[in-house]
Amino acid sequence: MLADHRVIADLVPVDLPVNMMIAVAWARANATLSPDISCETANSTAIYHITTGGLNPFTWGEMENAVIRCFKNNPLESCFRRPKGNILTSNRSVTWNESVLQGI
Repeated sequence: MLADHRVIADLVPVDLPVNMMIAVAWARANATLSPDISCETANSTAIYHITTGGLNPFTWGEMENAVIRCFKNNPLESCFRRPKGNILTSNRSVTWNESVLQGI
């Protein structure tokens, strides 16, 4: 995978966007039913964004180490080779890895 080891990986647990969608649906439904809110506000397109990178920073390098450690501690049965999950910083390395190593 092409990435920089030092960059924060913004991994969002699945429950956060699901909870946000439920809360937004409830808020939008109440907005359309409320006489205090105009039709323009209730019918406008709203954009919501969720992120967790600043709460618990986790770099791609730490993710690489965690994945490799997981595969070493929990080996796959009847596996030809262990997935590496290496983070590469060069397009040439990624292309070589995809064409040669994954082609085997």
